[in-house]
Amino acid sequence: MTDPVFALEPDVPRNVRLARWLLFRLLSGLREGSLTVREGAQTFHFGDPAAALRAEARVCTPEVYWRLLTGGSLAAAEAWMDGDWESHQLTALLQILARNGEVLGRLERGFRLLGKPVARLRHWTRRNTRAQARENIAAHYDLGNEFYAHFLDDDLLYSSALFTDDQQDLTQAQRAKMARLCDQLALTPGDHLLEIGTGWGALAEYAARHYGCRVTTTTLSREQHRWATERMARARAAGSRRGAALRLPRSARRVRQTGVGGDD
Repeated sequence: MTDPVFALEPDVPRNVRLARWLLFRLLSGLREGSLTVREGAQTFHFGDPAAALRAEARVCTPEVYWRLLTGGSLAAAEAWMDGDWESHQLTALLQILARNGEVLGRLERGFRLLGKPVARLRHWTRRNTRAQARENIAAHYDLGNEFYAHFLDDDLLYSSALFTDDQQDLTQAQRAKMARLCDQLALTPGDHLLEIGTGWGALAEYAARHYGCRVTTTTLSREQHRWATERMARARAAGSRRGAALRLPRSARRVRQTGVGGDD
């Protein structure tokens, strides 16, 4: 491996220099795959130079080293989105890191040591009190339904899918998951299912349509509430046997009924 202690501009902070040195020490522990890191005109090699699995990353700004050391893998993803580093072999790079779990684990432990105190303070200021809960939900789920439609399946399901074979697409795998959940619950037309967290209403509609049960589902997200309300209305218009009673809490003491529910 090339010596990682390479020259930087004089005005680069010491913490950035230290972070790079520590990160390169971690990368020197790569045992599977070959990783090349480029910064300017300099090149650094890690791992097995004869490995078939190869990737290259280019550092666009030295400050990214401190960001990675104090933020862990989440910071790495955000730094990539911000253009602080780039790679044309991103899939191969992630495979290399996955195969060298010990190295990635050391990076995360470094983050816990250096970054967690700051993260905990930031989290405390946004703790999930009754007053803060709606703001926290809005910051996540009220980014616009069209935004989530770009990367979720046709039913806009947010949690992990259930792939039973390699030929399934994401929508099929998500519906397989809903079927498995409903089968495990042994839902019948006489049941009343309470769902905490509507999402975009896929499970509520699926359970009502295919199992004939009544569903009450709750959400704090205005965007999800709007989408799910329209979804239930379409389901009822299409002749679904029973609809879902969609509830949107306005406060801890008052719950508004939207009027799209099943039989009371």
